[in-house]
Amino acid sequence: MRQPRHPPRATSRRGLEHRERHELRRGRRRAPLLEAAIAASRVTGDPLDRTSVREVRRPDSDDDRLRGCVAGNGHSSSLIEILDDIVLKCYVTTVKLVVQVKLQPSTEQMSLLTATMRRANEVCDWLSDKAWDAQVFRQFALHKLVYCDARAAFPDLSSQMIVRATAKVADAYKLDKKTKRSFRPLGSIAYDARILSWKNNTANLWTLSGRQVIPFVYGEHQRVLLEYERGETNLVLRNSKFYLFVSVDVPDTEKKTVLGWLGVDVGIVNIATTSDGDNFSGTHLNNLRARANRLRRRLQKKGTKSAKRLLHKRRIKESRFSTHVNHCISKQIVATAERTSRGIALENLDGIRSRTRASRSQRRVLHSWAFNDLQAKISYKATRAGIPICHVDPRNTSRECRVCGHTEKANRKTRDVFACLSCGHTADADVNAARVIASRAHVVAPYADRGEVVVSHGLDLQNSAILWRS
Repeated sequence: MRQPRHPPRATSRRGLEHRERHELRRGRRRAPLLEAAIAASRVTGDPLDRTSVREVRRPDSDDDRLRGCVAGNGHSSSLIEILDDIVLKCYVTTVKLVVQVKLQPSTEQMSLLTATMRRANEVCDWLSDKAWDAQVFRQFALHKLVYCDARAAFPDLSSQMIVRATAKVADAYKLDKKTKRSFRPLGSIAYDARILSWKNNTANLWTLSGRQVIPFVYGEHQRVLLEYERGETNLVLRNSKFYLFVSVDVPDTEKKTVLGWLGVDVGIVNIATTSDGDNFSGTHLNNLRARANRLRRRLQKKGTKSAKRLLHKRRIKESRFSTHVNHCISKQIVATAERTSRGIALENLDGIRSRTRASRSQRRVLHSWAFNDLQAKISYKATRAGIPICHVDPRNTSRECRVCGHTEKANRKTRDVFACLSCGHTADADVNAARVIASRAHVVAPYADRGEVVVSHGLDLQNSAILWRS
């Protein structure tokens, strides 16, 4: 084997820091590992050569390979230990939650906040026109194009408000670039740490007339969440009341060792059914939605201003009730899984609305099904409790027998009864489906800690396809 002409040169700390900035600009996934290597080198005084840095930077390197590449270059064991410790700190995962607090401004402050929202959305429309004419939609490119002109055209707005407005316009064009975007005069506006600060129970917000100190109210649950690191905050006007929606990063609880899986089958008649036989009926919610639909038809047919006001009020009330029901169900499911030391197995229902064909009479029921909201609430509550989540392929879960695995459409006698034509096993149809979901999660139980897992149908590990989601 040909030997290299020169051994790998030790890289200076300044060079490593320059390389780190370069990695972050390019969006490499393992930049925190490089940061950990630099920090460990500073502590121990041992240089890191280019080979080590290259290995640390590789996205497929795991802890064993990282430890091997550092030890293989003759570095001390203290460097390895410090590097392991810093890597763990760099990879503390978080759950992003939104905390809602209600502002209590005076009459004068309400007018200032309203004027600020109108002016900020006015500059968003102006920026959208510029972006559309130049066909420039990325945030940094748009900022470079319009920042100076925007500062000159809107001298009453601070520089950071222009920056936040530019980010809002760029984000609006991420979905597609086929339609020119416009913004509601009283749409939400974004604040960050430069134009919003917190002290006790007051928020210090930038307005057109300078900073305003405004008290706010919140509950005990919100108080606990606001102690974590805060990100961007949105000022929202809803029903003549101002709210701040604060994004917070809540650290994950360490994943617990699970002894099994709790399968959860979601549906319309029964909102959720667990493999333990717990049934959360949707009869009350569906009856309320049917009643609201009948009232909505009458009000839309009437078409007066008072009818439109009542329509808006009923829509908010229905949405609020549905959210409350999903919160209660998700709490009970997560509490059951935590008490019994089990993970939670859910169906991967992405794209089900586009895949499913329904008759005209069933479309309203299908499209008012809030399954995604329920699964999202289960997922984030389970993540906070340290409970792993496994998503499985939903194909034929309602037709497959939990006992023998026989799959046939005729197994589902009625909506409520499952009777296997092969082995004669009978059970509640939703409970059987939930147990099939749990059994599919058991197939990949050893791998559940590594990430979100999607398992194809079938109970045989050799015939099952395992797809990983990053």
